[in-house]
Amino acid sequence: MIRRMRVAASLIVAGTWLGARPAEADSDAVACARAAESAQSLRSAGKLVEALDRVPACLHLRCPDFVRRDCEALRADVQASLPTIVVRARAPGGDDATDVRVVVDGAPFLDRLDGRAKPIDPGPHTLRFEMPGAEPIETSVVVREGEKMRIVDAAFTTPSQAARSQRQDETAGEPSRFPWPAAIVAGAGVVAIGAFAYLGLTGLSDLHGLQGGCGKTGTCDPSEVDAVRTKIWVADGLGVAGVVALGVAGWLWVTANGTARAGVAPTASGARAVVALSF
Repeated sequence: MIRRMRVAASLIVAGTWLGARPAEADSDAVACARAAESAQSLRSAGKLVEALDRVPACLHLRCPDFVRRDCEALRADVQASLPTIVVRARAPGGDDATDVRVVVDGAPFLDRLDGRAKPIDPGPHTLRFEMPGAEPIETSVVVREGEKMRIVDAAFTTPSQAARSQRQDETAGEPSRFPWPAAIVAGAGVVAIGAFAYLGLTGLSDLHGLQGGCGKTGTCDPSEVDAVRTKIWVADGLGVAGVVALGVAGWLWVTANGTARAGVAPTASGARAVVALSF
């Protein structure tokens, strides 16, 4: 505020001072004072880069001494307050990248990276990094007044890497789902295996009983023999069903939060089954 008053006073003094100057110097004095006022207005608006660009116009040797003194003080203030950033980028392979174009808030900022600090106005900014053969990157930063040499990083990925990372991010954001179908089928498989073990053991026990009793004399009741045979057959069926159910349950468990593909691939001697899993 004080500096704005000083610049305004400079304009008044410049107007008074013009009477003692030749006519050809009149326009120079007014232009210098107006340049100083414009630079101060830009500085107050936070447009420090543009303000610093305007300062040389009020530091010209043709400017009055009092205008140049105020303008010199303004330049020192802007230079101290003007933030700078250093943009750093890495290629998909991890090496430092230089062939990177940087756009800030939709306006060109850098054509390539050279590791040097670049002035930028304080406040929020959106930076877009573009590199041939890689996915563009956008990042938002809030640059503080007086902040110097702030590092802004960008790590590029190839299109395939970006798509894979996006899928992983989407999967990470989803709540984990318990594979109830797999659990139910697995439970049925366990029950079938248990029944297989029970019927198999009791069936074999009954068979040994028949072999040690009526089997020696050949007087076994056919109904008793059929009952033992049926029990063993049922046990065998339950055993096969239990194994199949556990296999299906395993497949359902694997595919619950992943992707499974199965097919037949031709070979020189015929064909082969192919199973692919991804997570």
